[in-house]
Amino acid sequence: MRGARVFVTRRLPGTALERLAAHTDMRLWPGELPPPRETLLAEAGTAVAARAAVWAGTGWETAKYLFVVNLTRANLPAVYGPLAFAVSLVLWAYVSSLVLVFGALMSPRERPLRRPAAA
Repeated sequence: MRGARVFVTRRLPGTALERLAAHTDMRLWPGELPPPRETLLAEAGTAVAARAAVWAGTGWETAKYLFVVNLTRANLPAVYGPLAFAVSLVLWAYVSSLVLVFGALMSPRERPLRRPAAA
């Protein structure tokens, strides 16, 4: 196996398919219409990203509720005045990015990253 298993459901522009096929174990859906649900489930099999998706989804919901509860306790208008809304949006973007990054880290790799050779 050359890399991760990839199932492509649409034609990609340019040389994207050739580049993807060179680095992954790629299968291309032959039809013009999207594949049926059964085919997608069969191709996914035991997806390695399922654990990351469950973690990220649960983390997202937990972060959302904790953010709302703590946002009311933080009393941002007293500190930032009319900029409190903008500050809260930046804080939410930060919390969301943390959930996204940790969700991605939960996804296992099939092979370790290679370090460049020392010159």
